[in-house]
Amino acid sequence: MQQQSPQPVFVGVSPFELFPTTFSPLFEFFNIAGLKFFVSPRAGAPFDFRLIIKGFWNCVTSEFTVENLLTDVGCILSSFLIQLAQGSIGGRIIQRIMPQREQYHYSMGNIVLTRDVPTPSVLATKVGTFVAVRAFFYPFKTALVRLMTKQISPRSALQLFTDPASFKSLYNGFQFHLLWSVGYGALSSLEEMFFYRKVNNLATPTVALVQYFSLFLLQLPLAPVATKIIFDQANIPFEFTWNLSLFRWIRATFSRP
Repeated sequence: MQQQSPQPVFVGVSPFELFPTTFSPLFEFFNIAGLKFFVSPRAGAPFDFRLIIKGFWNCVTSEFTVENLLTDVGCILSSFLIQLAQGSIGGRIIQRIMPQREQYHYSMGNIVLTRDVPTPSVLATKVGTFVAVRAFFYPFKTALVRLMTKQISPRSALQLFTDPASFKSLYNGFQFHLLWSVGYGALSSLEEMFFYRKVNNLATPTVALVQYFSLFLLQLPLAPVATKIIFDQANIPFEFTWNLSLFRWIRATFSRP
């Protein structure tokens, strides 16, 4: 066990955590509006700040109808339950596979936090669990995206799981989803190793800064994959391309499809 004094840089919750532990209904509401704008043709146009703001705001205001608000409340609740279930199941699987994991401690202000020592076996277990759990919940996330983007109505959502052809469509983009999950899991593993080296004084602040900046650069190639996943989940035709609009690059880079 090691306990370090507070560090000035990059101390806190991992920006690449596999199973998020926080949830904001307000953020999720704006995420729904942003998702609607993301799949619209306007989001694929050359970047124009005023048009982006106007288009996004129109998507936000269009949610303020009784029908849309009720649908959004259901989507927000479903999104919360899926996130909660993924975290709970993922944590239980990891604990079952590796009940004894070496941990280290670090401080953030006056709070002492703990993380698992990022050994190859621990990282492989976490990433494998992450990919498997996300794969299991993929059809549910797909149905949720279609509700969020108003491609289906709440009444027709259940039919997606009862009709064989419709259920098969819930796996649209599944191969890209696996690719994204593996890529994101790899980035999470790198962050775990970089953070461990930093708080244990195995890397200078400058090296740590360069390492974290490299994580951001490595995340950029996942944006076209995430974009393809979102369109496939929404059941909107879209060819995989690296030629994305600036808005889609930014939005997809920080999304978790």
